[in-house]
Amino acid sequence: MKLKHVFYLQAFFGFLPGLGFLFAPAVLWNAWGTPSEGAVMDLAGRNTGVFLLTVGLIALFAAQSDDSPLRRNITLAYVVLHGVGFVIYTLPLLTGGVSFGSAWILSLIFALAFAYFRFVKSNE
Repeated sequence: MKLKHVFYLQAFFGFLPGLGFLFAPAVLWNAWGTPSEGAVMDLAGRNTGVFLLTVGLIALFAAQSDDSPLRRNITLAYVVLHGVGFVIYTLPLLTGGVSFGSAWILSLIFALAFAYFRFVKSNE
């Protein structure tokens, strides 16, 4: 697998839930087992959607670019993003709180994939 393929997967997993949160936040909150009543959760969902669309768009641009210091820094940023995301999504599982479904697994996989290309195979 090449780094551009990981970026394309990141773009897909950014766009898909991003559009869902942007246009139907209550549906996605309920799918993740999170109470979605009220304008605050609606706004939080839409903000999450914009964030995920931005993450996906940056990944799409990075997938289509050649190797450069900027692309390596974007890779490092995704390592940090998914590393922190893994911790955030795992803590409720350990404490019996709200579950975020398979988000912790995706964060772990993406963190490891981006870390591999950033630190092990950095010339890809």
